[in-house]
Amino acid sequence: MVAASRFYPHAVMAFSGSAESNVREFLRLHKDLFDVRSASDIFGVPVKKLIIVDTSLPSRLGEFRNLVNNPQVEVHVYDHHPPTEESVLGDVNEVELYGAVITMFVKKIRRNHLNISPQEATLFLLAIYEETGNLTYSTTTPDDVEAAAWLLKRGGSLSLVLAYLQQSLREPQRRLLNELILNAENTTIHGYRITIAMGTTAEYTDELALITHRLRELEKTDAIFVLVSMKNRIYIVARSSTEDIPVDRILEPMGGGGHHTAAAGSIRGVDLEGLKTQLLDEIRKSIKPLLTAKDVMSSPVRCLSLMKNPSIKDAQKLMQKWGHSSLLITEGNQPIGIITRRDVDKAARHNLSTAPVSAYMSRDLIWSYPGASLKQLMRLMIEHDVGRIPIVEEGKVVGIVTRTDILRTLHGAELPITPSSRHRRTSDYLKNLPLSIQGILEQAGEEGDRLDFPVYVVGGFVRDLYMGVDNFDVDLVVEGDGIIFAHALAERLGGRTRVHEKFGTAIIILPDGYKIDIATSRSEYYARPAALPEITESSLKNDLYRRDFSINAMAIKLNRKDYGQLIDFFGARHDLKNGTIRVLHNLSFIEDPTRIYRAIRFEQRFQFKMDQNTENLLKSALALNIFRVMPDERIRDELIAILSEPRPLPALLRMQQLKILRLIHPRLVLTPKVVEIIEEITATLVQYHRLCEQENIERWIIYFTALVSELSPEEIEEIGRKFRVTADQIKKLIFRPEEAKNLIRTLSVQKLKNSLLYRTLHKFSTEMLLYFLARTKSRVIRQRIAMYLSRLHKEKPMVMGKQLKEWGVPPGPEYRSILDKLFDLQLDGGIQTVEDAKDIVLSGSKEKLYGKSYLKKTPGKEETGLKPENEAS
Repeated sequence: MVAASRFYPHAVMAFSGSAESNVREFLRLHKDLFDVRSASDIFGVPVKKLIIVDTSLPSRLGEFRNLVNNPQVEVHVYDHHPPTEESVLGDVNEVELYGAVITMFVKKIRRNHLNISPQEATLFLLAIYEETGNLTYSTTTPDDVEAAAWLLKRGGSLSLVLAYLQQSLREPQRRLLNELILNAENTTIHGYRITIAMGTTAEYTDELALITHRLRELEKTDAIFVLVSMKNRIYIVARSSTEDIPVDRILEPMGGGGHHTAAAGSIRGVDLEGLKTQLLDEIRKSIKPLLTAKDVMSSPVRCLSLMKNPSIKDAQKLMQKWGHSSLLITEGNQPIGIITRRDVDKAARHNLSTAPVSAYMSRDLIWSYPGASLKQLMRLMIEHDVGRIPIVEEGKVVGIVTRTDILRTLHGAELPITPSSRHRRTSDYLKNLPLSIQGILEQAGEEGDRLDFPVYVVGGFVRDLYMGVDNFDVDLVVEGDGIIFAHALAERLGGRTRVHEKFGTAIIILPDGYKIDIATSRSEYYARPAALPEITESSLKNDLYRRDFSINAMAIKLNRKDYGQLIDFFGARHDLKNGTIRVLHNLSFIEDPTRIYRAIRFEQRFQFKMDQNTENLLKSALALNIFRVMPDERIRDELIAILSEPRPLPALLRMQQLKILRLIHPRLVLTPKVVEIIEEITATLVQYHRLCEQENIERWIIYFTALVSELSPEEIEEIGRKFRVTADQIKKLIFRPEEAKNLIRTLSVQKLKNSLLYRTLHKFSTEMLLYFLARTKSRVIRQRIAMYLSRLHKEKPMVMGKQLKEWGVPPGPEYRSILDKLFDLQLDGGIQTVEDAKDIVLSGSKEKLYGKSYLKKTPGKEETGLKPENEAS
């Protein structure tokens, strides 16, 4: 109210009901500074304008409630509670979901450059700390913290804040607190610990919120509900430590309201037990199940069986192969112990590599069950100081949860849960896809349900869906048999399958040629740096973990029950939001060096940036000369992918900065001249984009021609051989100086016939002509190449050898010369139709064809054929 009065200087401050004790104590000391009236002081006075702060509920307005519906009264509302159906709709409504409503006014004060006194700063600071639980409630926003910092700079006193927030309880309040402690009952609902405490007092006892706060400190619960019967009314105060337990929504049917984490209300005409039953029903309906071990565990788990009497060396090899820091030991299907990398390394140092694992494993195995909540798992890890917990069901190991899994969940990775309501739901993104793609995804989910296989769309499709980029290349991952699923889905869609048994993958090809990639969820093992991976069946989590970057490691579930559910184990949404390219583990570039090229390509395509750790790992891999063991054709494919981007120059400049270009050839450098040519090529390809699409132009060849333009033909051929480029492609890449001179000389002729233009340019590939078009600065040459590309190169001869034969021309080697000359006449406009050509041939028009007689006469007959006089003609 004090802050609002700075913007309404003629308004009177008034309480709608009784103030809490700490507020009354504050006003006793500061009443000369802050003149606050009671409702009775205002009663009967004509009101023109009602300014409501920190609530929008009429039930909280007491004597002022009737003014809300008075058309003569202008109503202004300033609140930070989520609006409800009951909320007042004023002439002015400013509702911002800050932790404290005072934050809204502090921002307005700062925007208007208003001065405040130290006393006001302390009062406003008190409000922020009170409303946000000393900046610890989940409703606290960065704006609340920033406002508190600003108030401290303006003289706010933390010692006074502490004095008023640390209230002592009076005797009636202590009695009620003791009763609530004795009656408090704890129950677990959907994995959350809920406390309900009930009490009765004959007289009204204020500060129920303070009493609830003290009780909550004792109980250490996820949410607490205090129900106290006073004078024929039951008062309810609720507090929650998480927005996943929305106490305002839970209390709404009982006349309550507030925030997701703090709410209160009162109700008549019901007893405590009846209200408790109703409350429990509302809690069960309103909160979502907590994430459990089943949601975050990795499965299946690779175990080491004692049945094979494994040695320390065996354990060491498996840990290296699968990148594990420990192995679960089983006997039969029963988990009996665990051995860590530290145990294995220590045994190896003592020359005990051949010793049995059973001698050094730990048998004090801490395990849990699939339904255990993340909080329960956290407690187990903390109490027993373990970094991984096997998940056991019916005596069998079904998964494992690591410390990393817990931390990723706590610090923002969107795990198998529906995204927060504050973000667009994934299903909303899916609805924007073409109907044909939506249909494929829905039918894939239905087929997964029929076969009891979890099915997900993964990778770049999901990334681009969230980025708003069109990408209709559907990659599906199946937790089950991907090949069985592919055959079933292909039959459902009317397509056919192409199967790769070795990798557990298949491609569905639909009648219109559209392709769907299917894979069994799998993990990879790289036996050595840069080797092709060995594939084994695994969980979705391991399948996503094997991918190159976090932004490509998301999945969306397609089964009907969970359709549209985002799976993000590795914080990809966060990286997308911040424009970050990040590898998933530190050996990523060592295992697959082609990821270096992909990191650069994605970085420049999306205008993202590698995080510092990823860039450091990339440079470390380059320092190890990692490409020396990489097959050259895999590097070629990644380079082609970069050069096929709409604008490859930024990626090439980044490659030069990281000293990667010289790995292709020691003399390969992006000089200013080469950079200029590449930029011109981009502009040219934009201009001729339709031609590129129609003729399936290999864009990368044009850019590569520019990239190697300052190398000799012999050096270009050397690159071609090294990277196994086809002979035809090498031919397109090499533009010899003498060819360029001849081309310039011919195209610069003042009057150039179309036929000569065609004969000059037809021997070059379209890629080479687009390159030359980008390079030349001659307007005349550009116009002539443009005319050839836009019209002449599409021309087809209207006369073929078959027609010459029909016209009576004897077959022979002269056919080629005649047909070429007729086509030249066609290009130059000398003939317009086939009949024109026939007339020339049959009339023996030597001037039009050769300039001299060419007709072969047969005795007693008319002239019936054509024959050039000699080879020169």
